[in-house]
Amino acid sequence: KGFLVDALHGDMVQKSRDTVMKSFKTKAIKVLVTTDVAARGIDAKGVDLVINYDIPSDEKYYVHRIGRTGRAGKEGRAVTFVMNSDERRIFEINSYTGKEFTFKKKPSKRLVIELKPAFEEKLSIRPKIKEDKGALLSKDIMKLHINAGKKTKMRPVDIVGTLCSIDGVESSDIGVISVLD
Repeated sequence: KGFLVDALHGDMVQKSRDTVMKSFKTKAIKVLVTTDVAARGIDAKGVDLVINYDIPSDEKYYVHRIGRTGRAGKEGRAVTFVMNSDERRIFEINSYTGKEFTFKKKPSKRLVIELKPAFEEKLSIRPKIKEDKGALLSKDIMKLHINAGKKTKMRPVDIVGTLCSIDGVESSDIGVISVLD
C-alpha cells in the first residue's frame, strides 16, 4: 500500500539495479529490501532507518549494514530482530563496535493493531522526489558510446570528423572525447 519494495540480488541485471538505486536515492521508492550481499554495495544518503531481519554472521557486515543510516552527522536508527540464540553474536558485535544494544520486547498484537492506521497513513504520503543534480546539466547533452577504442586505433579526430560530416554539427558542438582501450 503506497510504496514499492524492490529486491536487489546477485542475479539482477546491473541496469535494473541502477534504476532501482536511482529511484531509492531520489525517494521515488520509500522502502528498499535487499539481500546481505546487495546491501554491501549500496551508497545512499539520507537513510534514516535500517531494519535487519536477522543478525549478520560477521560483525563487520553488521557495521556495514547499519552504516547506511546516520551518515554525515545525521540521526539514524538501526533495528535488528534477534532471538535468545543470537546472544553470542550480539556479544561479538558489542565487543567489536564498543556499543551496547538496547533491547525491547516485541510489541503486543493489540499495540500493532492500534498503531496500524497511523503506519498506513504515513505510507500513503507521497514522497518529495529529489531532483537529479546532473539532470539539468545533461539535459541537452547527447552521450555516445562507440564500440571501438585504442586497440582498434580509434582516435578523437576520427570521431570529430565523422560527427562533423552530419549536417548542422560543428566541432564546437562536440565536448569531451575519451578513448579507452
